[in-house]
Amino acid sequence: MSPTKYRLKVIQFDRQSGLCHWCRRPMFLAPPGVDSTRPDLATREHLVPRSRGGGEGENVVLACKKCNNERIIIEPACHGPIPNDDLGTKPLSYLVS
Repeated sequence: MSPTKYRLKVIQFDRQSGLCHWCRRPMFLAPPGVDSTRPDLATREHLVPRSRGGGEGENVVLACKKCNNERIIIEPACHGPIPNDDLGTKPLSYLVS
């Protein structure tokens, strides 16, 4: 990971108070060059997958490795934006009703 990408990851980590975007549990931010299999590892997550036209910037959040690997694909056209305040207080099933 480039130093610039790592700095952006640190900024996002601080914005999210070190909590996973989906489960709101604390994450581990590994230093550059450290590959970890920890389930709480902070990973970059695209809310709208790049394969479906999602870009960078506001579309990127941090999620723990466990949530990132288990994430469902959310169709924003059907559900609209997901406010951060609702995450962690409602089950993910409410997004696919």
